[in-house]
Amino acid sequence: MCLQAAVGVALQAFMVGVVFAKVQLPKKRAQTLLFSKNAVICSRDGKLCLLFRIGNMRRSLIIQSSVRAQLVHHRKTIEGELLPFHQHEMSIQLDSMSGSAFLAWPVTACHVITPSSPIYDLSKKSLERAKFEMIVILEGVIESTGMVTQARTSYVPEEILWGHRFARLLTYRKESGQYVVDFDRFQLVEHVPNMPLSSARDLDIVRHAADLRNAEDEDGVDGEVNRSYQAPSPSLQRAVSAVGMSAGGSHTTTPNLLEAPPSGHTIPVPVRRPSVSFAPTRDVSLEMDIDMES
Repeated sequence: MCLQAAVGVALQAFMVGVVFAKVQLPKKRAQTLLFSKNAVICSRDGKLCLLFRIGNMRRSLIIQSSVRAQLVHHRKTIEGELLPFHQHEMSIQLDSMSGSAFLAWPVTACHVITPSSPIYDLSKKSLERAKFEMIVILEGVIESTGMVTQARTSYVPEEILWGHRFARLLTYRKESGQYVVDFDRFQLVEHVPNMPLSSARDLDIVRHAADLRNAEDEDGVDGEVNRSYQAPSPSLQRAVSAVGMSAGGSHTTTPNLLEAPPSGHTIPVPVRRPSVSFAPTRDVSLEMDIDMES
């Protein structure tokens, strides 16, 4: 009888240990999902983009993975109401897919800065004094167990590098015919020369003005069409000046958009949104020292 009771207690303790280890497995798996320590802002296909890297350190895959990002800041409405810790959803693309990817190798998550982006008015100068926090959430299913895991990190303005991009970490070995991921280069960034310092809004203003100039050049012939021309606003003048200045301080070749077109035209300038202020609540970032090549 005593032996039976002892065996029963031992089996019960063993089963409790197995269940506890099973429950703790997703948390340990999340620690093998790697985020870049810095996010970067650079140009892609003529648009300003915010980028960060995601990598999987294990050979087992994370299936049905999805990435979300939220910007937390203080926002003031047009009526003057202060909304503390306002959360703004940020659209994320992984390559050509929206928010989901196959994490067989490290991928670069991209947020295209459009008029609907909360950082549409962010320039290099305003980034230095901004106060906000971008929280990134990666969710997926562990291939071996079928359990859901989640990993999180966050970026504050001091960790966002303007005018940089991530270094290449995939190399091809001819002798084996395989691509190799060098995780020693996972955190490396490169400087982008001639990077505009102005915000995405100001860049869009300049592009819109350039399109109007091109349309006028094609429409009007030797001044036959005579329409009134309105001088550009200070916002447009600042945008043209900012785009003409590179990151190193030298001027790039930019068409003179401030002169009246041959036939004249009124250049509309979008009205800026209400000003916002930011204050962060820092999340725990996952940072790991990597010294391997797989």
